Amino acid sequence: MWHRYRLRVLVLLMLGLLYGAMIQKYRAYDVDDPWVLSYSYNACHGGGEEDAFTGFPFAYGGMDGVHLFGKVPAAVQCIVLNRTGWTLWSAVCLSIAFGLGALLLWWLFLLRLGYRDKQIAVFISLLGLTEPIMSLMEKARYEFLSFFLLSAALWLGVQGWELAALLLAMLTVETHPASIAIVVPVMLLLLLRTKSIKLLLFRFLASGIVMFALYQYLHPVAILEMVHTRQHTEIALGGTLRSYFIMRYRHLPELAMLLVGAWLYWRERARISDRTIAWMALAVAVMLFLIPHLNPAYMVFGMPFFLLTALQGYGQAPHWRWVPALVFAGIILQYGYLYRTNIHEGFSAQDFAAVRQRIADSESILHIQDQDAHICGDYSLWFAHPRNYSTCMISWQPVKLAEGNLFLCFDGPSQGNGLLPPETPYCSDRREEAPLHEISSMVIRGHVLHFYARS
Repeated sequence: MWHRYRLRVLVLLMLGLLYGAMIQKYRAYDVDDPWVLSYSYNACHGGGEEDAFTGFPFAYGGMDGVHLFGKVPAAVQCIVLNRTGWTLWSAVCLSIAFGLGALLLWWLFLLRLGYRDKQIAVFISLLGLTEPIMSLMEKARYEFLSFFLLSAALWLGVQGWELAALLLAMLTVETHPASIAIVVPVMLLLLLRTKSIKLLLFRFLASGIVMFALYQYLHPVAILEMVHTRQHTEIALGGTLRSYFIMRYRHLPELAMLLVGAWLYWRERARISDRTIAWMALAVAVMLFLIPHLNPAYMVFGMPFFLLTALQGYGQAPHWRWVPALVFAGIILQYGYLYRTNIHEGFSAQDFAAVRQRIADSESILHIQDQDAHICGDYSLWFAHPRNYSTCMISWQPVKLAEGNLFLCFDGPSQGNGLLPPETPYCSDRREEAPLHEISSMVIRGHVLHFYARS
């Protein structure tokens, strides 16, 4: 039995070790981590369903909490993190667990399509190294569940369980609006393999009704709000494809590799018996091209299809295999550079514990209970005190700013490499926004953190 499963165990184990080593090394800090986790924390601790962290309204700067999308992944994070602690490590390990589970489901899915274990091992190994997958593993964004549901839906679909596959595909839309890109390839897979198109369409309609009812139950006013909300999302031709391949030049070698692979696939198409993945890749490419929001994170929904199609092309042209070998060697070198650059960046659990203790000391000085503390703090310090923590930006959260009774700030950027958003409020901004006096200060990783109270 070990001989049968050892290849997939070894591949997933090696990828898991890589992802564990890259925690806070792929990104020393990412604003989406505290931002998205604050949605989940507030939703499951009675702190509201809207964006209490930055206050960005829907269609300006994000999903605006979980009152429109994301209650299902938020519930998953709540179940786990309420037990393990609301730390970056716990959240990232949760993403890694679901991500590895998704890769295993892809393995099983491809086995059912007729691929051999060694072919799948190469594909999963390379897919696991691509930045969309690495990004999913190393962040707390809700794509961890979306990608897992996509993988499960494909596996169920190739097994012939059409209704279950469609239900999971529909469920992904609740996790994030961009997950609509998942429904199309799943439906296409089922259309290519179904025995009865009429029955499949009935199941599609039934699953849509069920998931619409679930969505209405979870978000009773969401549809009306979306209809009446003025859209401020940047709309640009090319969508996710443009944001990933064109706006980030480091991905141009990947684009060249995929295009060469697609050309080889087309040239050798007569020798390729099963074209299911290629059709799904084309469908996903159209969806990602049309998605208006320029966010490279959504490439996780397309990269598996694009890469596998390209590898099929290279499989028929051995003398071209140096192209993916060279590109992935470059990707590995990039990760090595990031590891070296970020090894001393970011805040550790000990740093957050020290800030948490200083917050408690400040509350004692101010004679306020912890549940009554309304903290206006730096983006990067949310993990020190998830309860009642906001950035209190004056442009978006004037009420939060007025309620604030404890202010945490740095004199300048606390993270290198331009990781913090440009609107990050610093101490000079805080002193202009309200009359404050300093309670204390401490040094974290060479940066002075100031604690202020209202004068």
